[in-house]
Amino acid sequence: MATDPIETEAKQVLKVQRNDYGVEATRTVLYEGFEVGEVFFHAEKLAPRGRKLDSVLEIEFNGENIFFHNPDIYSDNERIRAGNSAHRALSNIARRDAIEHILSVYSTDDFKLDLTTFALRAWPVYTDGQISELVAGDPDIKIPMLLPFLVQGGTTIAYGSPKTGKSWLGLLCCLHLDSGAGPLWEVKEPVPSMYINLERDDRFLTRRTGLLNRAFDMNPKRPLRFIHLKGKGNFLAHVDSIAADMKRFGIKFIVIDSITKMQMGDFNDNRVGAEMGNTIDRLLKDTGATCLAIGHSAKGQKGLTDETLLGAQSQTAFADVMVRIRSSRNPENENELGVRLEMLSANDTAPQEIPLTVLGFDRWGLSRIRKGSLREFPELREDFVASQDPVDRIAYTLDQENEPMSVKDITEALDFDFQQGRISRELRDSDLFKKGEGKRGKWGMASWNIR
Repeated sequence: MATDPIETEAKQVLKVQRNDYGVEATRTVLYEGFEVGEVFFHAEKLAPRGRKLDSVLEIEFNGENIFFHNPDIYSDNERIRAGNSAHRALSNIARRDAIEHILSVYSTDDFKLDLTTFALRAWPVYTDGQISELVAGDPDIKIPMLLPFLVQGGTTIAYGSPKTGKSWLGLLCCLHLDSGAGPLWEVKEPVPSMYINLERDDRFLTRRTGLLNRAFDMNPKRPLRFIHLKGKGNFLAHVDSIAADMKRFGIKFIVIDSITKMQMGDFNDNRVGAEMGNTIDRLLKDTGATCLAIGHSAKGQKGLTDETLLGAQSQTAFADVMVRIRSSRNPENENELGVRLEMLSANDTAPQEIPLTVLGFDRWGLSRIRKGSLREFPELREDFVASQDPVDRIAYTLDQENEPMSVKDITEALDFDFQQGRISRELRDSDLFKKGEGKRGKWGMASWNIR
């Protein structure tokens, strides 16, 4: 007895294959030997997260969309809901087009079996032959820096307590890079930039942009591209639109202000922190851009030397550079705010000291920007010195005095934070320092010409 072609088609295992964006599969449905419909499955932005497989899943029937969402396709419950929703839409189209007979050969169970097969095969097919590659080492590769604390193509997290100048820093970076000019950092060439605002009324940032333009000696009305998302829900809901705008306008640098307002779940949950990192990485990978993400310090830590980032530790894992923001008023001029960026870590380079930024204000708001010195801001100087290890603090003290010092004088200059014997040992053991001639010779930097 001949095999019914309908049954043969229905029993064939769905063939899943890779495409340029993800994976796809097509089910051709036959009735009495004739093709009566085609179901197309497509998934992209596949991202495994432990036992989950996040995706953007799209299903079409005869060219019409019957499902589009971002489920965890490894989850039975989410897949069942997706299958029910898509098959209801398929059924409505079949009735509308008077091809209800398709439902007799391609039932809900058949459809769900195809969807399950597609889900289970998606990741193995997507990664088949794509995981490993033989790469020759090249120690001469240069890692480009947009600014001293921004690695091209990477993410920097800068965090601080309230009122330390975090948003001003974000705008300063945007304007420096977008204009290719500015008083603080050298920019090799302009980089189209965008500020993603999650915290403030757009009028505040419009005003601040005008003030910064004026302080940069540019036209106050010079535009800067913004996305205002305050009060507009979960950041994930806007990622595709953000990426589309970044591609459309050639954006290569973004500021996210702030990650604490992304509304992606419990900020202290490591899974949420990891998802936040993956989301930002996806934006940068799709566009080749660089990101500065603004964060907040942990509650109750304001002013502490070891102030940490608010939230789960997993947030720091995706950062290429971590920067802590400190600020203080100038005791000689209360209208000036000194902002110090303390580079805590960097993936491929040693942390470096970043010149102090001084924001000057008058009765109408920000009026000037300049580089400053720690000598002008005693609180920031003390904070900087206290954060150093003994060798760094000794070197800093000698550099400030700019002349050789005795062990006793160095110990006093360090406020007796270390015993005199410890200071003497650090001086002897480090190649950074050199002792003058004689039993009572004073200590200086090894590069100095001392006797």
